[in-house]
Amino acid sequence: MKYNLERGLSVIKKKVSKMKKKVIIVGIAGGSGSGKGYVAKKLGWKILHADDYYFGKKLNPVHDYDSPDSLEFGLMRVHLENLKKGKTILKPIYNFTKQKRVGWKKFHPSKVIIVEGLFVLRQPIKKLLDVKVFVDASTEVRFKRRLARDVKEKRWGNEKQIRKMFFKQAEPMYKKYISRSRRNAIVINNSEDL
Repeated sequence: MKYNLERGLSVIKKKVSKMKKKVIIVGIAGGSGSGKGYVAKKLGWKILHADDYYFGKKLNPVHDYDSPDSLEFGLMRVHLENLKKGKTILKPIYNFTKQKRVGWKKFHPSKVIIVEGLFVLRQPIKKLLDVKVFVDASTEVRFKRRLARDVKEKRWGNEKQIRKMFFKQAEPMYKKYISRSRRNAIVINNSEDL
């Protein structure tokens, strides 16, 4: 079922409030620029960003940030398993400007943890998620948001380069890997301006 933002947040919070687990993991996926991070912040729980698990250019020279192969899902799975057991993890810190990991940081468990990123509703971590959320937005809206973010954060160069990367790389990967991960998830329509 698809919800608007306000109703979707309410449905997620209600579902989580009924769970009797030590640690609850909420997975939030969606296309680049869909507003995954925005939805995660609106929920107000502790956030683990899947982006920090990118391998980086040095470890993956044919790097494609929009491919599931660019993320270290094995490490993320182990970290989520440990968090579910109430253990503190040492998570990587990824820097997009430098295109590499720049360190490690302690991440302590809490009652509810959100893991948000492009591919979090896919294996091998999907089975560790207690609540699955897919943030949906139109291609035009996602591109507009990604352009604004990438220009602001100086991630990929000028507008022409960002446009090329989005339509030649991000959008085809969205159609191939991400859009179908909405199955069995709470879908939030997030096409309005944030």
